Amino acid sequence: MHHDAAAETGPDNRTIKYIAYTALCAVAFSVQPFLRRGFGRHYFQMQAVMTIPVLVLLSMVSGPAHLYPLLGFLVAMLTTCALHRISGYRSLSMTNYQHTRYDGWPLLASVLPFSEKTVKRSVEPLVTVLIGFVFAPVSVVLSGYLMLAGFLNAMFTIQRDALFEHRTRQMNDRLMEQRELSRRLRAMQSEADH
Repeated sequence: MHHDAAAETGPDNRTIKYIAYTALCAVAFSVQPFLRRGFGRHYFQMQAVMTIPVLVLLSMVSGPAHLYPLLGFLVAMLTTCALHRISGYRSLSMTNYQHTRYDGWPLLASVLPFSEKTVKRSVEPLVTVLIGFVFAPVSVVLSGYLMLAGFLNAMFTIQRDALFEHRTRQMNDRLMEQRELSRRLRAMQSEADH
């Protein structure tokens, strides 16, 4: 009987990469409930759940001085997520044609003269980093966490936008190909009729 050595030594690289990616997504996600409103109904699912072990583990390894600030942030984030979920269920009765996984409208876009895309990519991360500096006297760990969350939020937003842009270009290419095929089909049919 052949034994797989990788199975005996632990998780493979893909599993480790997936766990790391999920943890980084959770860090990036954790600041969004404070910065946005009008999320899609299904946006708060795994991200919020994954933020719990990330912050609990961070608070356990950071020492007692940072325990309460980190757990306080976790409680505030989960409370804000719950309030967003409740408002999402209330909007079910209204006509809402929003994508169910929409990542929210940035509050700062309502008061600043920038597009949603610019606010999500640039302004929100900058504000999050600045808030991290403000929390430095309270907890250096929470401060660093917020700064990292702001940076990761920008990176994942840029990544998501690039993916949507790529998918949109692919759809446009398929549309153009379909139009060309339809034109050729009509030409063939018209030749067959003559």
